[in-house]
Amino acid sequence: MNARLSFIVFLVFAASFVKGQEKKYTDSAVSAYIDACKCVVRLQGNGHDNAYWLRTINTIRYHHPEFRKAKKILYISFIDRNNQNTFSFLSGGRLNSKEIIAQKELNSGQIDSLMFTLYANRFAGYPLKKLVFDCQHPANAVVFLDQDGSVFTALNIDFKGTAFNVWRANGVSKKYEASFGDTCLGKYDLIKSLFQSAGIKTFN
Repeated sequence: MNARLSFIVFLVFAASFVKGQEKKYTDSAVSAYIDACKCVVRLQGNGHDNAYWLRTINTIRYHHPEFRKAKKILYISFIDRNNQNTFSFLSGGRLNSKEIIAQKELNSGQIDSLMFTLYANRFAGYPLKKLVFDCQHPANAVVFLDQDGSVFTALNIDFKGTAFNVWRANGVSKKYEASFGDTCLGKYDLIKSLFQSAGIKTFN
């Protein structure tokens, strides 16, 4: 966990207890909170072999229809417009090539890895307050395209600020909206490694 995030976790935890004088802030309590915020992998079943991994992927795909609707899924890097337009890579529901620095289409294995990383990585415990920050400087996104080549949803990611936001096209059901899953500690690094392994080199 980077220094910035460690400091924010400390502030969030301290603020949570200012309001409740009956609970006393201690180092062990902070440690317990941080442990609760960490990512752990939760598989469908108690095993750790490929059968459990595949069962987990199939369960995730069932509960996240945006992956079933998508005919293509892309990782992209795009120009950071300093929060003036965090979805500048879109124009009329299509990709705006003038704003895109790089894009990589995911194969089936990469899509499975993305689903697993987003939704099998869960909070280790039950944190008092979940960490969600404003997505002010996104420079990367996961983009979902339908059979007509139109973008129906996109997940913006600010890796430096550990933040995200979501876009969904008008007229598209909310059930097809992209989601990030638990904002557990370490997930942004895991997702960034997926972008890198796919060949994306530009980040904020």
